[in-house]
Amino acid sequence: MNSFQIAGRLTRGALTDGGATVPMDGGEVPGIGYMVGVGGIKLLAAQFSEAQLEERIRHWADSVRLSTGLAADRLYLGSWLDEGLIYLDISEHYQSEALALAVAEVRGEKAIYSLATGVSIDVAAPVSV
Repeated sequence: MNSFQIAGRLTRGALTDGGATVPMDGGEVPGIGYMVGVGGIKLLAAQFSEAQLEERIRHWADSVRLSTGLAADRLYLGSWLDEGLIYLDISEHYQSEALALAVAEVRGEKAIYSLATGVSIDVAAPVSV
């Protein structure tokens, strides 16, 4: 899958379906397991036409391909729309919920995403003593 196809899927997914996940290695998105964010950007959707959003997302996807040192077979690009902002994130796939939550906590992520249920799972805030 080339960067134009990736950008198109991420843009349309965010604008029409609320979000999308695209594998970096061109494979399929797993049906089970958990996605943990690695980092990303956000765009104010109302500032851009769909074509402009797609172009910006394509440039972002190209930079991710060139800069990440993570294993491509576990790496995914994700998009979602929330309160007028399009979030673009690099995500890593984990089979274990406990491991995904632990990694997310270390990375400062707010939640992980369950592929099986389609539900975000909040990362528990540390308990202060």
